[in-house]
Parts: sequence; C-alpha cells; structure tokens
Amino acid sequence: MFSEAEYDTVVREVAESTFGQVREHLPSVPDRRMELISDRSPAAGLQAVAERQGAAMVVIGSSHRSEIGRILVGGTGERLLSGAPVPVAIAPAGYAASERRIDVVGCGFDGSPESQRALAWSSDFARTAAARVHMLSVFEPTLPATLAVGGGLATGQVNEALRAQLERDLEEATSTLESRTGVEARLFEGNAAEVLARASADLDLLVVGSRGYGPLRAALLGSVSTALVRSAECPLVVVPRGSHA
Repeated sequence: MFSEAEYDTVVREVAESTFGQVREHLPSVPDRRMELISDRSPAAGLQAVAERQGAAMVVIGSSHRSEIGRILVGGTGERLLSGAPVPVAIAPAGYAASERRIDVVGCGFDGSPESQRALAWSSDFARTAAARVHMLSVFEPTLPATLAVGGGLATGQVNEALRAQLERDLEEATSTLESRTGVEARLFEGNAAEVLARASADLDLLVVGSRGYGPLRAALLGSVSTALVRSAECPLVVVPRGSHA
C-alpha cells in the first residue's frame, strides 16, 4: 500500500511521463501545459477545466477496444459527451499514426438549430485550416408512400413536402456561408446515421450537432450522433447545444 505522499509521487511521475510523450508527438505546438486534476471522475474533471480555462475544444482518443479506423468512446468519453460545455473531438483508433491533413470537413445538416451551430463551427474551422466544407443532408422518409394519413393525404406527398423543405434549408444555408469557404452541398436519402458513417470514409473531419433536451450548452447525443461516435471512420466533432462557433 502507498502512503498518500507516495501515491502523489507515483501519479505525478506517470503524468510527467505521459506529458513527455505528448511533447514528442506535438513538437510544433508553442504552448503546452500539464495540469493534474482531482475530481469525482475524469469526465467531470475535464468538464471543469474546460469551463474554468474557457477552452475552445476538448479532444479525446477513442477506446483502445475500438477496431482500427472506427471510433468507440469509452466510459469517460461517453460521460464527457453527455455534459461537455464546448465541442468535443474524438479521434478514431489508429489516427495518431496517420499523416492526413484536414482538407475536407463534412457537416451533418438537417436544418435544425443544432445543425446550424455545427455548420457555423465547420465554416469557421475550414477557413482557419484552408479546408473545404461538405454539407451532408439526409432525407429519411417518414412512412411508406402507399399509406395514407389524416384527410386522405398520401404519405408520399408528405415525404415530398418534407424533402422539398430540406432542400430549401440546404440551399439557404449554403448561400449564407462566406465565399472564402469552398462549399459543396449534397442531399442523400436513407438512414442518416448509416449514410453519414459511409460518407466519413471520404472525409478528414465530420462535425455534427448534439440533440435532445439536455442542459443548456451541454452535449446530449441523439440517435444519429450516438451511432456516429461508434461508427465514424474519421475524427468526429460534436458541437453542444447553445455553444458559439
């Protein structure tokens, strides 16, 4: 058994060793600081530091149990995504060994306020990184077109109206982006989580907004973002509700 002083020494030695490895991987970063945090959980500690320091982002790696090229967040990551006050970036397994730069930023867009925030973040990041933005919208038909809803209106007509609205939202959002950002808008049809997961194979970064009824400025994952943190093949950024680009 360690005494309290011995335990503190061991923890600091491990932390300093880890920080040394970080310096080797990030030789060009001008300002690096190590901070030891004591909190009820790693996620709570990271959230507290992000709020106290006014962090722009929290970056975590995927679980070591993840298959290569896929994201699988562990317990810390999942809890962090449930309450982070700032965007959370997750790198897939094996990403550290790649030398890919970020040239194409994909943004999941469905016209919601959450996706508008994700698009604003994507646009700002792309301008900074001299990257292009691919806006990815996925239309999911509500019901089979052969069924009828109230008033005898066929669901096919409902689906057409919803798709047309999504097309208008996509066109309007594209036109509002500054011309300095190369933008490509694409509309797919199918299951949103599956479509975006497939699209992630050709992206350098995928950005989505958090959904749901969580606390203001906290990420609360919806079904699509929940699936993507387990299936995306490129780094994923989840932008929390109420955050600013």
